[in-house]
Amino acid sequence: MFLCRNRISDPCSYINHLIPTNLVRKGFITKAISFENESNKSKSLSNDIIDIERGKQLYEFAEALSRVGDDSLAIVYADRSIFASTGVLRGKLDNSFFREHRFFNLSDVLSALGLISDSFAALAQQHHNSSFLISANEADEVALLVLDESMSNPYAEITGGAIEQESTTVTQRSLNNLIVLYRYTQEDIYLYRALEIANYSSIWLLQTQLNELDAMNKAGAPIETIEDAKSIISKLVDSKRKEYSWHELSDSTHQYKTDQFHWRQELAVLKSKLSNTYPLYRDFRSSRTSYYTNSTIDYLTLNKANLLQYFSSNDSLYVLIAGNKSVALENLGLESEIKEQVDALLNAMNPSLATDFVVPSETIYRRLFFPLQPHLTESRIVVIPNKTTQTISFESLISDKKSIQGPYTYLISDYSFSYSYSASAFTDQESVVSRQYEKDILAIAPVFDSKHTPSASTLRFLSSFYDNEGSMGNSVEPLAGTIDEVSMLKSLFGEKKSNRTISGKSNFWLRDSVSEFDFKNQSLDDYRILHIATHSFSSIKTPLESGILLNVSESHPEDGILYASEIFSLNLNPELVVLSSCDTARGSNKAQSSLSGFIHGFLFAGAKNIIASIWPSDDVGSRVFMQHFYSNYYPSANIPVSIRKAKLYLLNDPGPISHPYYWSGFIHIGPPA
Repeated sequence: MFLCRNRISDPCSYINHLIPTNLVRKGFITKAISFENESNKSKSLSNDIIDIERGKQLYEFAEALSRVGDDSLAIVYADRSIFASTGVLRGKLDNSFFREHRFFNLSDVLSALGLISDSFAALAQQHHNSSFLISANEADEVALLVLDESMSNPYAEITGGAIEQESTTVTQRSLNNLIVLYRYTQEDIYLYRALEIANYSSIWLLQTQLNELDAMNKAGAPIETIEDAKSIISKLVDSKRKEYSWHELSDSTHQYKTDQFHWRQELAVLKSKLSNTYPLYRDFRSSRTSYYTNSTIDYLTLNKANLLQYFSSNDSLYVLIAGNKSVALENLGLESEIKEQVDALLNAMNPSLATDFVVPSETIYRRLFFPLQPHLTESRIVVIPNKTTQTISFESLISDKKSIQGPYTYLISDYSFSYSYSASAFTDQESVVSRQYEKDILAIAPVFDSKHTPSASTLRFLSSFYDNEGSMGNSVEPLAGTIDEVSMLKSLFGEKKSNRTISGKSNFWLRDSVSEFDFKNQSLDDYRILHIATHSFSSIKTPLESGILLNVSESHPEDGILYASEIFSLNLNPELVVLSSCDTARGSNKAQSSLSGFIHGFLFAGAKNIIASIWPSDDVGSRVFMQHFYSNYYPSANIPVSIRKAKLYLLNDPGPISHPYYWSGFIHIGPPA
């Protein structure tokens, strides 16, 4: 058998590639495999030799095997394709690999991973064996990692125009496999993961569409055309979010897909016209430069804000500072050391420890904020934390110790802070159309006093949960302060007192009226504000299993726990969600985002702004904070300003509630203005 020994770029080598592929198409699979293996002996692949062309040839051979139904062999050669393209096997593709190998075609790797996933799924259907589906899911997870890297790595060889198509393909395949896997196994973890991916898929879609808007802007397209594009994109993203809502996962999504097809066609016609009229638009769209970053900077400049995005790389903690038409990067040092200092600050954030928080607070300020100040041009700051920085309330950091006894100068004196889980989350606010609400506020508080306690089964669950999580114990303390919270809100919103009250129609639930069943079946999208004052618990290992405690309805079988996973299915669209409960914003160390399942759930369900706590909140401190927040928010509707004023009020109080423990835990997740 004649075999060429030259490089793959040689025409003879290309013929060697065509022979086994054509043999497969003609049905001679054994001969094809033999020829391919002989040919492969002359192609010595190693971690030091990455041959993109050979990777493509192996993929085409694997694809041919898949088409004739030989899925097991297709998986083998698709894996070899990835190895040829990257120098590592599928199971070794991780974040560390991407940091070291930036220049290769991610689309080719995604195609090979898709073939592997489809082949495992076909084997699962053929053999009725869920273990094949688990393998398909593993390939999907690697593809999601690759996709995420392709969107954040400026060196990735994938164009902005291709990202939407790739993300749609990867997420749709992953969701389908997870839902089938859930039906096979009835294990909730697969359904929860499907919900997480559905959430991220809408973010990916939004990010790619923001690239389109940036390209239109830079090409000089008319404002009217850009507004039309924004309107279509808003409909498209909203439909995509609804398509993967909890109730739709197992039902027909035909109408959503029909709507999306229609809007995509409208957008395609608009893009075609722009390409013909504005040649620069084509150049901007096809560029590998991420115009998403430019969109973010434009938003920050318009709203007079700076962005601080903390992230990990090569064992160090970095921060990206954006705003005022500029971007800067700072290396803050070894992340393990910073984590120890952050943990020390969190442990010291206790009013019984007097001034023990001062030293760790100043240390964190000097480490994480002071080096950035030369780049800061605005007093409004948006923080996107990572897992190391997610428990820091930046406004409580001490910037200047005036004396040993105090008082101290905190960052809140000079800055207003908002938080987010991604830059695209708050830039999207520009395209959100203001709406009229039928009702003002739904405020609820189960109280949990002597006559109104969680059910026995719920208490048993909590006891077991906290034993496993090592968190705050198994008892449920009464929340007498929440009665005052709801009463205060009733006095503000109970009657139509100003133009900030939309309708004067509000609901205030206490004790037994606050059942999980009634809350989930209320028309929540009627309300401008949802205020939930109760206990909550956070699962560090599985954030979607975190829960908010409500009461049990006597007539309906619910456990009285609103799980984070259930929040994704809620139909709501409020201007503000307030979670006046313990630990609602802390994220999982394993999560891709730094904020918890609660936050992801409410944002996914349609909330525009959220106020939540990053550590266990005090009943009295929460009540006083909420009173002063709403007294400022009611007439102005400015959330960042109102939350800052409430914190400054507590800070300047002569009593014990001036301690940061009482006022700094509550943070605002949302746009800075």
